[in-house]
Formats: sequence, C-alpha cells, structure tokens
Amino acid sequence: MEMRNVHEAPQPEALFTPPAGYRKLSMTSLLGGMLNGGKSDGSGSSSAFLKKLQDASH
Repeated sequence: MEMRNVHEAPQPEALFTPPAGYRKLSMTSLLGGMLNGGKSDGSGSSSAFLKKLQDASH
C-alpha cells in the first residue's frame, strides 16, 4: 500500500482527551457485569469469586 500526501505535524490535545462520560473499566468490573447479569452491586451469586479476582489484582 502506498500513502500519498502525508504531512507529519503535532496533533491537537483534543484528540487525546477522553470523551464526556468516559469511564475506565477493569477486567474485574467487566467480568462482574457479565456474571451478575449486569448488576454491579455484588448481589449476584458470583460475588465471592469477584472478591478473589479483585484481591488478586491488587
């Protein structure tokens, strides 16, 4: 593939700003959402499993 008309230049800071409402997610929070049917309050049957995962990641 050939690229043409390429101009290297500094990029605006706005390109590197997270969008409004952005939330950083961890693997344990993603996994917890799947195992708890979308609930993040720990009320699912897998809360002990998630606690172990969280303890292991710290």
